[in-house]
Amino acid sequence: MQKRDFLALVGMSLGWGWSATAGAAALSEPTGKVALATAGANIVDGQVQAYWVGVMQPDWSAQRMLRTAVVPVPSRAHGLAALPDGGFVAVANRPGRWLARLDAQAQVQNLLTTHDAVRTFEGHVVVSADGQWLYTTETDPRTGQGWVSVRDVRSLQTVSEFRTGGSEPHQLLLDATGSLVVANGGVLRAPGDRKIELHRMDSSLVRIRPENGERLGQWRLADRRLGLRHMAWNTPLPGQAPLLGIVMQNEHEDALQRRQSPLLALWDGTQLQLPAAQGLGDGYAGDIAPTRDGGFLISSQRAGVVVQWSPQQPETTRVVAQLKEAGALVALQGGVPGSDVLMSSLNTAGRWSMQEPGGLLAWPQGVQVDNHWVRLAQS
Repeated sequence: MQKRDFLALVGMSLGWGWSATAGAAALSEPTGKVALATAGANIVDGQVQAYWVGVMQPDWSAQRMLRTAVVPVPSRAHGLAALPDGGFVAVANRPGRWLARLDAQAQVQNLLTTHDAVRTFEGHVVVSADGQWLYTTETDPRTGQGWVSVRDVRSLQTVSEFRTGGSEPHQLLLDATGSLVVANGGVLRAPGDRKIELHRMDSSLVRIRPENGERLGQWRLADRRLGLRHMAWNTPLPGQAPLLGIVMQNEHEDALQRRQSPLLALWDGTQLQLPAAQGLGDGYAGDIAPTRDGGFLISSQRAGVVVQWSPQQPETTRVVAQLKEAGALVALQGGVPGSDVLMSSLNTAGRWSMQEPGGLLAWPQGVQVDNHWVRLAQS
């Protein structure tokens, strides 16, 4: 398929940072190899045929994405985390029953299934700073309470566990001190993953000491129907403290209220706040990635857009791309950290840059990726 076909197919809106010319010059290559751990599905006639995890790589000169390694998995995968040795871990989507460690060629090194366990995976995992431990978010369906399990990176077995102080814990990250920051989505769920009793929704951000599970702080927004979900640390400008960006899903019943709701919350270590009143994403954000100016890009599958928030214009967000089912985002960290972001959609990938014109990359036929992909370490 030619590039002009992709442009027509996705209805691309080429804002700042995009090249609109079919047959444009090849995209420049970021520093170092770009290999992305990816989760997704094979699609035929709109139906899922198989779920997989694997590795994808951009071919900048040919302007296309390549799936260079793939392995089937028991069910839909969601969260991924890169390992120091060049491999990665993948975890099943909520309510999940498996966790896998793979090498850089997506060969399974260990697969843990938990069908007999009480708790289920919530779809996210993060690696300790020393690379020896994994932290997974989990839920006890009997109580709705959230947990974090500390697991050996090789055996995947649990060595300790602690509560998250909320329900439906989703993504978790490490801060600069090695503490865990966990987003409790706050939604109670019935069997079949059905949302229930939204009037009791209680989303929060919690900071936890992983050595003993001590809760170091907990923060909530005034609007309890804004569910904190996915997170990324920004690339702070010189002299500025890091900011954690948390993207949200709006659970209000009123459709207009959902459409006009903010997508982004910010946490500076002491306060959780909403910088922009309206998010342009139909109340649903799928992923977040840092940009060079200390801000973020945010994807929304429902609205089919990628929006930018910048600390230079903190009260607004603006659309930088329109992509059908805009999904996974990753900062390429090439040249200047956070300067380029690679984004996925239903039928193509896009590269956004603050330094040069971006562009589109052709996509493998019948391949659909999940909400996230992560850049692998170069071993």
